[in-house]
Amino acid sequence: MAYRNKNKKKDPITDVVTANMFEEVGEIYTRYSQLLRKPGYSSKRKKGQVREAPKGPIPSYFKYQQDNKGHVQTTNPGLERSEIVSKLQDMWRNETEEVKQAYAKSFRNDFEAHKVILLEYERDVAADIVEEIGGIYLKYCKNLRKAGTKRRKKVDPNAPKGPTPSYFKYQQDHKEDLIKDNPDMTRKEIVLLLQDRWKNESMEVKNEYREHFRAEYEKHKVAVAEYNRMNGGGAEVPPQIDMMDE
Repeated sequence: MAYRNKNKKKDPITDVVTANMFEEVGEIYTRYSQLLRKPGYSSKRKKGQVREAPKGPIPSYFKYQQDNKGHVQTTNPGLERSEIVSKLQDMWRNETEEVKQAYAKSFRNDFEAHKVILLEYERDVAADIVEEIGGIYLKYCKNLRKAGTKRRKKVDPNAPKGPTPSYFKYQQDHKEDLIKDNPDMTRKEIVLLLQDRWKNESMEVKNEYREHFRAEYEKHKVAVAEYNRMNGGGAEVPPQIDMMDE
């Protein structure tokens, strides 16, 4: 189990730039997620515009309404809108099964075509999102370089090395013997065998390794203090976390 150094100093420039980047990415996500729910489809778009979702197929009854509404209005000019809708409903109820089946078949065909269009649309939108977020990422990478921030802090090779955790010390002490006794085993198999032995090791042996780690940790604190005194700081003492599997 690796540890995280909570005492590590944060770079305020990096924090601000990163926060701004995530804010812009969040705005992109919000814009796309809102527009994806809106009807209307346009395969042509200008830079910066978002593709709108394709309309779904029209159900059979509403398609029947569209096809016959003009005829009903023409033949009945004095009817109110609600009366026209009521008349269309009656016409649909009394329509032949053959006509209804024709509209149902047309709806199914439109639905299958819509699935293809929707799939292409989703691929296009995904490409648009990747393009926009990629542009933001590159922009902020440039900003970080201009600000002179560094991703990794240079480590002095002469700085005191931290103590070896119990399990890794156990590995170091037994690995060579295992390799000699099992020359045909791969590196991975050796590691797995060591893990198994550590799990089944007695608590007395584990505690010996734990005490060794604690003693080395105290020595490391003294060495870090001396290094910082001689070099004006720079080295940090990691948290006292031992890697043990009891």
